[in-house]
Amino acid sequence: MFSSGCNYNRLKSNLRISMQRLKLLQKKKTEVSLKARKEVADYLKINKVDRARIRVEHIVREDYLVEAMEIVEMYCDLFISRFGLFSSEKECDKGLTEAIATILWVSPRMQADVPELKVVREQLINKYGKEFVDACLSNAASVVNPKVMRNMNLHAPPCNICEMYLVEISRSYDVDFKPDPYLLSGGTGGSGMPTAPLLDLGEPPEKPSFDHIIEKSAAASSLPYPMEPSKHLGAFHPVIPDLPKKADDAELYINFDDTPPPYPSGNEFEKKKEDSPERSGHEDVHPDVPSDQVNRKVSPPAAPKPSDSDDDDFSDLSARFNRLKQSK
Repeated sequence: MFSSGCNYNRLKSNLRISMQRLKLLQKKKTEVSLKARKEVADYLKINKVDRARIRVEHIVREDYLVEAMEIVEMYCDLFISRFGLFSSEKECDKGLTEAIATILWVSPRMQADVPELKVVREQLINKYGKEFVDACLSNAASVVNPKVMRNMNLHAPPCNICEMYLVEISRSYDVDFKPDPYLLSGGTGGSGMPTAPLLDLGEPPEKPSFDHIIEKSAAASSLPYPMEPSKHLGAFHPVIPDLPKKADDAELYINFDDTPPPYPSGNEFEKKKEDSPERSGHEDVHPDVPSDQVNRKVSPPAAPKPSDSDDDDFSDLSARFNRLKQSK
C-alpha cells in the first residue's frame, strides 16, 4: 500500500532548488581545483614530486565529485520533465527508476551541501513507502548509476590516474616532469606513492632428498615382528600369604604382674660387681703403684700459728684505752 500524502508542488520546487545549488557547487569546486593545480605545478618546479602526488589526489576526488553532481543534476532535470508521469501513477515508472534511485542514494551523502535533497527523500517516502526508499539507499535492486557510486567512493583514486593528472598539469604549466612508468602502468603504492621494488632473491633452493630415510624405513619394515603372547594363558594372580591371627588383648594380660620391681640395695650391687666376669684383654692397663705409697697416710697441713704482731697490737690498744679513761 502506497501513501497518498506526497506534496507534489513542494517536491517539484525542491528539485529545482537542488539543480541550482548543484550548479553553483560545480562552479565553485572547479575554481578551487584550478587553484590547486597551480599549487601542484609549483611543487613540481621545486622538485617536490611526492608532495605533488599527495596534493593531486584531492584534485582527483573533487573532479569525481563534480562529475557525480553533474549526473545528479541531470537526473533532477529528468525528474522534473517527467513529473506528470510520476504524479499520475502509483508505482514508479521504469523510465524514472534509475533517476529516482540515484537521487535517493546520494541524498544522505550530499545532504550537507544540498539540504533540499532531504525534503525530496521525505516526499518520496510519502509516495512509495519507506521500504522502497530503503531498497534504493542500499541499492538492493542494483538500479543506482554505477558511475555515481564509483565517483563518490571514499577509497583513494588509482595511482595511474594521479600520475596522468601530474603529466597534464606539468604540460599545462610548462614544467619539466618525468612520470613514473610503473605508476602509469597501473601500479599501486597507497596514497599515490610508488611501491617499493621487489627484491630478486634468485631461484628457490632445491628440495632436500629423503631417499635415505625411505630406505631405512623400508629396511626396518622387513624385520620380523616380535612374537605375541599366547591368548590361552590365564592371567597370573600372585598368591598373597595369610596374615597371622591377631591375639586378643585380654589373653595377653592374664598372667601379667603389675607390681613394680624392687629397688636394688648396696649389697646386691657389690655382689653383682664381684660375680661379674673379669674383662679379658679389653680392660685398660694402669701402671703399678709402689707398695710403700699404698698404705702411707697423708697428714693434713698444720694450722698456721698466730703471729706475735697481733698480740702487740692488742696490748697497744688496751693501753691507749686505759689512758683515755684516766684523762676523763
